[in-house]
Amino acid sequence: MQFFKILSLALALSVFGCKRPAAKQSNAVVVTGTVFETQSYCGGAAPSEDRLAQMKIPKPLAGKVIYLKSGKVNNPEAPVVAEVAADERGEFSVSLEPGFYVMVDEKRVDKASYNYMMSNFAEKTENYTAVDKACLDKWVAEANLVFEVLAEANEPLSVTFHKPCSWNSFPCVTFIGERPR
Repeated sequence: MQFFKILSLALALSVFGCKRPAAKQSNAVVVTGTVFETQSYCGGAAPSEDRLAQMKIPKPLAGKVIYLKSGKVNNPEAPVVAEVAADERGEFSVSLEPGFYVMVDEKRVDKASYNYMMSNFAEKTENYTAVDKACLDKWVAEANLVFEVLAEANEPLSVTFHKPCSWNSFPCVTFIGERPR
């Protein structure tokens, strides 16, 4: 008897409009792109002019993780919409809703690098000038790439990251120490 009551209740609910919520319709489109890297000469034996020129040519960057956020300006406190790693050819693919996005790397995704710079370079040291706060505020708000996703076909994206020397890798401070040999 209990079984029939439950079955009757289930049938009544389905007939009288106990509906499931409609699934959110997605307008996402696939966006593709390639991540590249250039490099600085960082010391050691003087390279040839050809080698220096080669270091300036963007090369695919395998495994680089990029972060995407909505908008046209990077806000380090804004949520990440997508986190994508480039494949062995430096290529990536991601589904995004139409709109504007910023692409940033790990240094600009949140306030960690900013806070590190503000605490470790607050004052001039033997090797570095003090951090320029206005410069750092501007730097963290800049994206590595700003792009728009259209509802139709989108051109492949391309972003190039520069690999500086380790002693010159901090934004908004100047290295004043002795360069490594």
